[in-house]
Amino acid sequence: MSNLTDLYARDHQCAEVSKLNEVINMFAAEVSVMRNARKSLASLRTDQKWNRSCLKESSDGKWP
Repeated sequence: MSNLTDLYARDHQCAEVSKLNEVINMFAAEVSVMRNARKSLASLRTDQKWNRSCLKESSDGKWP
């Protein structure tokens, strides 16, 4: 009976580890999405600044 109990406990432990790995992978995916979004936002801000300076200087007849 002890072997059956040990087997059940080990199976239950494996299931818990599997659930934790799922949560960790979901969290890692969310972090990856946030990092990519932050990079995209930084890129948009840089483009926006360049566009504003371009428009400002082009109204003077000059280009950056």
